[in-house]
Amino acid sequence: MMRISGALRFCVCLLLGCVISLAIPVLRPDVGVTAPPLDSSLLAQSSEPDVLLRRGRTAYEAGEMASAAESLQEAAQAYGERGEPLNQAIALNYLSLAQQQQGQWREATEAIQESLTLIGVPSATARDDRQRLFAAALTTQGQLQLALGQAEAAFESWQEAERRYERLGDVEGRWGSQLNQARALEALGLYRRSCDQLLDVLTSGALTCDGLAADDPDVRTRQRGELLAAIERQPDSPLKAMALRSLGNQLRLLGQLEASERILQASLDTSELDGDRSLAYLSLGNTAKAKVNRAFNLRQFDIEEDDDLTQAKASSLDSYAMTALGYYQRAIDLSSSPSLRLQGQLNRLDVLSDLIRIIPQRADYLQNKLDFELIVISPANPLVSDYQQQIAISSSQVQQLTQEAEQLINQIYPDLSSLPLSKVKVESQLKLACHALDCNQINLQQPTNNLGFHRERVFNLIQQSITEADQLGSLGLQSYGYGVLGKFQEQGRDWDEAITATREALMLSTQEVRKDLSYQWQWQMGRILQTRHEEDFGVAEVSSEAINYYRQASKSLKQLRQELAALDSIIQYDFRDNVEPVYKQFVELLLRGDTVSSDSLEEARNAIEDLRIAELNNFFQDACITEEEVEVDEIIDKQDPTAALIYTIILDDRLEVIAKLPGQDLSHHSVTQNEQGYFQKVLWNLYVGLIDVTRNRSDVKPNAQEIYEWLIAPISPKLEESNVKTLVFFLDTILQRIPMSVLYNQNTDKFLIEDYAIAITPGIKIIQPQSFDTVGVSVLGGGLSESRENLADLPGVELEIENISQLLPTRVLLNQTFTRSAVENLVGSGLFSVIHLATHGNFSSDPEQTYLVLSDELLKVRSMDAVFRLNPLATANMIELLVMSACKTAQGDERAALGLSGMAVRSGARSTVATLWPADDESTAKVMPDFYEQLKAGKNKAEALRAAQLNFLNQLRYEGVDNPKMEFRKWAPYILVGNWL
Repeated sequence: MMRISGALRFCVCLLLGCVISLAIPVLRPDVGVTAPPLDSSLLAQSSEPDVLLRRGRTAYEAGEMASAAESLQEAAQAYGERGEPLNQAIALNYLSLAQQQQGQWREATEAIQESLTLIGVPSATARDDRQRLFAAALTTQGQLQLALGQAEAAFESWQEAERRYERLGDVEGRWGSQLNQARALEALGLYRRSCDQLLDVLTSGALTCDGLAADDPDVRTRQRGELLAAIERQPDSPLKAMALRSLGNQLRLLGQLEASERILQASLDTSELDGDRSLAYLSLGNTAKAKVNRAFNLRQFDIEEDDDLTQAKASSLDSYAMTALGYYQRAIDLSSSPSLRLQGQLNRLDVLSDLIRIIPQRADYLQNKLDFELIVISPANPLVSDYQQQIAISSSQVQQLTQEAEQLINQIYPDLSSLPLSKVKVESQLKLACHALDCNQINLQQPTNNLGFHRERVFNLIQQSITEADQLGSLGLQSYGYGVLGKFQEQGRDWDEAITATREALMLSTQEVRKDLSYQWQWQMGRILQTRHEEDFGVAEVSSEAINYYRQASKSLKQLRQELAALDSIIQYDFRDNVEPVYKQFVELLLRGDTVSSDSLEEARNAIEDLRIAELNNFFQDACITEEEVEVDEIIDKQDPTAALIYTIILDDRLEVIAKLPGQDLSHHSVTQNEQGYFQKVLWNLYVGLIDVTRNRSDVKPNAQEIYEWLIAPISPKLEESNVKTLVFFLDTILQRIPMSVLYNQNTDKFLIEDYAIAITPGIKIIQPQSFDTVGVSVLGGGLSESRENLADLPGVELEIENISQLLPTRVLLNQTFTRSAVENLVGSGLFSVIHLATHGNFSSDPEQTYLVLSDELLKVRSMDAVFRLNPLATANMIELLVMSACKTAQGDERAALGLSGMAVRSGARSTVATLWPADDESTAKVMPDFYEQLKAGKNKAEALRAAQLNFLNQLRYEGVDNPKMEFRKWAPYILVGNWL
C-alpha cells in the first residue's frame, strides 16, 4: 500500500490543493496548483533575483496576487539577464500561477509557455532537477488548460507529468498527477473513469467504481468496507483529504449518495485547514442537495411518522434541504476565498429556489392524499393534523423562503463583480441569470420563482458573461451564454432577438460537439418558432420549421442516451421537466389539425417509442434498454391478424390515440380534456376506486366508462369489422396503473375483458415472438407463504404452487429454500422456461423500491438481469414466461408502473404476467392454475389469461356472489406484458 509522507514539498501541496467541485472549479490563492521547490540547488543563496522570487512566493501565499506577480515578473527578468534559464523558468511558473488567480489568462499562457520553452523537453537521462521542473510546469499548464475549458489538453499534460514523476520515483508527485487527471476526466463528463482513477490512487487498483455501485448488495457492502479500511490505513494529510473529497464528488455524480456522504465526511474529518474543511462542507452540501432532487423526482412528500408526537414532523425532502443549507453556510463561514464563498451562496440559492418550487406541489400532493383517503387512519390521529398544518402554512413558507432568497441575491451581486475574469466568474454569472429565468424549468416561457430580478440587470449580466466567455475562448460557455440570452428574449416575446441568440448558441454547441447543449437550443428554437407562428397565423397552425427543430432535438436526445444514462437519474436532467416535454411537444405538433398524414402518424409513434426507451433508461440509469428486433406491426400483419395495437399519449390539452389494425395503415383520434388535469383526475379516481377497499365499488364504472369512450369507442366499429380478438396497448406511463380489462362499455354492460384478450407492450418493437407450447415445459415455482419484511403471510401460496405442479413439471422453492442463490442457480441452468414467483413485490418509479421479496433478501429490479441470466451452456435460450402473482404498485406514485415495465424488460423474459395490486389468496390460487390449464389447452397467453379471469368470474357467480364483476380486487389486477402469442 502506498504511503504518504507527512512533509510535503511545496510544489506538491500546490499541485494537489486544487479545488474539486461539482460544476465550477474554484481557484484559491492559498491552494494553488503547482510550483517548483524554492530550496532547489539551482537557486543562488543571496542574489537579488532570489530575494524577488522569495518575496513573490510570500505574497502569493498571502493571496496578494498583484504584488506577487510584480515581484515574480522582476525575478524572471533578472534571471534572464543573468543567463540562468532554469531559475527563470521557476519564476515564470510562479508568475503564471499568480496571473491565473487574477484571471489574466493570456499573460498566464505566455508565462507558462516560456517556462516550458526554457526548460525544454528533458531526455530520459536528463538531470533530476530538470525533470522535476518540467513536470511542475506541465502541471501548471494543465491547471491553466482546465480553467480555460480545455479538459482534454489538461488530461494530456497531467499524464505526461505523471510519467516524469514516475521516472523520478516521486510517489507523491505521481499520485498528485493522477488526482489531477481525475479532475480532467470529470470535466470531460467521464465520471466513471474519473472515479476509477481515484480508486486506483487510494487502493492501488484493488477496487473499482462499478464494485462500489454494484446492484448486488453483498458486493457493494464488501467493496465499500474495503475502501473505508484502505482509507483508514492512509495517514491523514492534505493529499488524502483531497483524494477523498474528489472521490465523494464522483460517487455523487454516479448516484451513490450514501457512499458519497460517508466518503466526504471522512474527507472533512481528515482536513485540518479551514479552506479544506470549507471545500468538504461544500461537497457535503452538494450531496445533500442531490438527495433533495431525488426526493422530489420520486415525489417523497410524505411526512415521516415518529414515536415522539411532540416533535415537529417533516418529510425526507425537508430534512435533506435543511442539511444542504447548513453545509453550504458552514462552507461560506469558513472560507477566505471569494470564489468559494460565492459558490456556497449560489448553491444555497439553488436549494431555496427548489423549495419555493416544490412546496406548492407538496401541498397539492398532501391535499390529494387527504381527499382520496389514501391515509386510512382516524381523523384524530396527529398525522392528519400534521398534513393539514403543512398544507396551511405552505404559502407563508414560500413567502419566507422568497425573502431569504432575495436577500441572498443582493449579497451575491457585489461578490460577483469583485471576482477576476475566469471560468468560475462566467459560470456563476450565468447561474445567477438562470435563477432569474427559471432555466431549470426549460419548458416554461415565463419564470415562476418571483424573486424580484430586474430584467435590465439580468440582461446586462448575460451580455457580460458572453463577452467574458469570448475572452476566455470557451465555446461551451459562449454557447450557454447565448442560449440563456435566447431564453431571456423568449420570455420577453422578442422573437427575432430570441431566434438570433438561440441560433448562435446552437452553432457554438455544434462546434464544441456538446449535444447536451444542442438539444436544449434545438428545443428552444422549436418553441420560439412555433409560438411566433401561432401569433402570426393562429393557434391551430403548425410551423414546419419548428417541427424540424423538434425533430433535431429528438435526434440529439437519442444520441445522448448512453451519456445521460451513465449518471443516476437524480443527477441527469429532471426527466419530467427537461426531457419528456421535448417528445410530447413534438408529438403534439405532428398530430395537430383535422387531417394528419400517415408519415406524421409514423413519426409521432416513433417519437413515443423513443420517449419510452428514454424513460426506462432514466429509470435504470443505464442504456441497456434498446430497440428489439421485431415490430409489433409486423406481428399483427403477418403472425396474428386478429390483434390490434393501440398507442396512447397524454398531452397538455388532449389525449392522442393511434391505432394499428391488421392489414391497415395507422389511424388516430384525439380527445380534448374538459379542464386542466382532467385526464389525470379521472385516472386517479378510477385507480383509487380499484384499490381502496373502503370505496363504494359502484364508483368504478363511471370512470371506467369514460376511459372506454376515450380509447375504444371511436375505433370499436373498425375493431369489429377486422374481427379483432386481442387488443395490445402501448400506454402512457400514468395509464399503466389501470388494468385495461376494467374499461366499461355502458351500451353492452360489459367490461373490456369480456370482449377481448388484452396485453401490454413495453415498446413498438419486442423480442421475437413465438407461439407457446407447454409440451416439454418445466416450471420453476418459488414463493413465500410466511411473513417477511413486515409483510403479511400469504397462506394461499402453497396451494397455488401445488395446483400448478399438478399441471406441469415444477421444481418448488418454498419459504426458507426460496433464496436468491437458489433462484439464480436454477434459472441459470436453462431447464426452466417458465418462472412462477408467488411472493410479495412492489413496483415503483424508484428502482430502489422496485423489488420481489425472497426469503433472504429483497431482489431489486437492477439485479433482475443478473439473477435471470441463463448459463451460456444452457439448452434454453429464453425465459418464455415470468409470472409474479402477488405484486402491487406503490400507492400515490403516478409512475409506479415503470417498475413493472422495468421488471419485465430487465428479466429478459419473452412474456410477463403480474398483478397491479395484491389479489387475495383465494382468487390467485384459482386464477393462476387455470391460466396454465388454458395454456395446455392450446390458447395463446393473452387468451389464456382472459379465459382464466372469466372462468373465475363465473365461479364467483356460481358460488352466489352478488354481481361478481364488481369484485375488481379479485379478478382485475392481472396483466400480461410483452409477447401475447
